[in-house]
Amino acid sequence: LGDQHLNDSYFTVDELDLTKITIDRGKIIFDDQNPFPKDYKRYAWHDSGISPRILPGHSKAVVYADSDEHTEAGHITENTEVRKQMMQKRMRKLEGMRQEMERPTFRNCLYFSA
Repeated sequence: LGDQHLNDSYFTVDELDLTKITIDRGKIIFDDQNPFPKDYKRYAWHDSGISPRILPGHSKAVVYADSDEHTEAGHITENTEVRKQMMQKRMRKLEGMRQEMERPTFRNCLYFSA
């Protein structure tokens, strides 16, 4: 019901100040840093939970991506230890997002407060 309420509602908000927004593309591996990363691991284990990326079109790098559980290299796996590691990695990433995001603003809401 919450999503339905948001979809069916409208209200005036303050104009977004784009000068306060910074774009952080994260950790990116460029061609000049590693011209042939044959052992590139798209989902490599990092303390922040965020792995360095290779931009599309990077020379000779192969990136495996899968929607099922996968290894650091992106290959499907059913290994329980790998599953635990990947879930821990996702939770660290989520914690990092929580620290960066502002708390929600409630408008005309009877049941919640900030």
